[in-house]
Amino acid sequence: LLLHGDADTTVGQFNLRKLETAIREKGGVVKTKIYPDISHISIIGSLSWIYRDKAPIAQDVDAFFQKH
Repeated sequence: LLLHGDADTTVGQFNLRKLETAIREKGGVVKTKIYPDISHISIIGSLSWIYRDKAPIAQDVDAFFQKH
């Protein structure tokens, strides 16, 4: 599961696409999710109780692992 916020100025979306392609080329399972108005720090912070309501990131991570 690759997560990216479209407001991320730390890591470019091209990095996400390169990693996604590399995983697929090796036969891996990959899902990409881009969140609107979310920064790099907010992606990480959303996994803590402080920013849990910022985006449904924790639920998306859980759903991915439940499925795979």
